[in-house]
Amino acid sequence: SWPLEILDRFVLAKLEERNWPPSPDADRSVWLRRVTLDLTGLPPTPQDVLDFLDDVSPDAYAAVADRLLTSRAFGERWARAWLD
Repeated sequence: SWPLEILDRFVLAKLEERNWPPSPDADRSVWLRRVTLDLTGLPPTPQDVLDFLDDVSPDAYAAVADRLLTSRAFGERWARAWLD
């Protein structure tokens, strides 16, 4: 089931050269923490975690990404780099 994207094939080739297996997918709460920290610089709120874990729809990941990308915190995080 892995690689999923074309770029993953290059990563997999390098892993196979070293006889390393791919890492397992992160669980949902870990994924949420990583994406929230990366995009906003802040951890997810406890309510964000509960909402995401309760959302079993196929577009749950995309919904979180869209919400974060349109959040004020995302703009503030990246405006700092642009202004520097």
